[in-house]
Amino acid sequence: MFNHPDTVCNELSLNSVILKPAQGEKIPLTHARRGETYRTEGYKYDGGGHEVQRVEVSLDGGETWLCCIRKFPGCPIRHGNKFWTWLHWYVDVSVMHLLRAAEGISVRAWNVFKNTQPGRSNWNTRGMLHNCWYVIKPEVVQVQDDEEPSMLFRHPVQPGTGNGGWMQPSEENKIASAKQAASAPTKQFKRQEVEKYSTEKDRWFVVNGKVYDPTNVLAWHPAAKAAIVVHGGKVHQKTSDELESIHDGFAYQKLKE
Repeated sequence: MFNHPDTVCNELSLNSVILKPAQGEKIPLTHARRGETYRTEGYKYDGGGHEVQRVEVSLDGGETWLCCIRKFPGCPIRHGNKFWTWLHWYVDVSVMHLLRAAEGISVRAWNVFKNTQPGRSNWNTRGMLHNCWYVIKPEVVQVQDDEEPSMLFRHPVQPGTGNGGWMQPSEENKIASAKQAASAPTKQFKRQEVEKYSTEKDRWFVVNGKVYDPTNVLAWHPAAKAAIVVHGGKVHQKTSDELESIHDGFAYQKLKE
């Protein structure tokens, strides 16, 4: 299935991302009372070298949109008729309006074909090229009684497998994960035992301290079996780091299975 031409990803999808406010950034509420503004910033791009002609930000869940200013880099970005460089954008918004953004801060881009990003993700088998609106959500926090109340901003997810984003698994996924964890084997293996399983036909590998037999994955893995067997019989952090850097939650779910 993964080698079929219909599933090949040859170009990036139109996309835009918010960089500021950053994940975990705080803005004191006194800035709103003083009528101050905040510069919301991010970047945008489109596949095939197509130009991104417009970027918009919404503070009310997509009911209304603010046009953003595009920032062109200092070096040339046009190569023939193609635009290959990510471009940055910004828009100045009053802190009071950010405080009222109960639906979060959303961004979308438009390309030369007058296409824009969807409001919701379109599911696909590989979980790739998701380009729905990027949304960050504010909440008012006061960690200590003597601390000034602030707006805390959360992005959808943290990089890698970190926690802290506003997007959470569905209740069905939480229940399934709990059941999987409850039924997981608890057998322990010594390093010497794992290292024995490094042959072409029988390999084990270790991810985050857990031992896995990848035999049933080798036939369908998108990057072919070479990406897996190279870690067979090795007990080192590199295996976990490489898995985290290029895989999403689907891969970790398959590990649990």
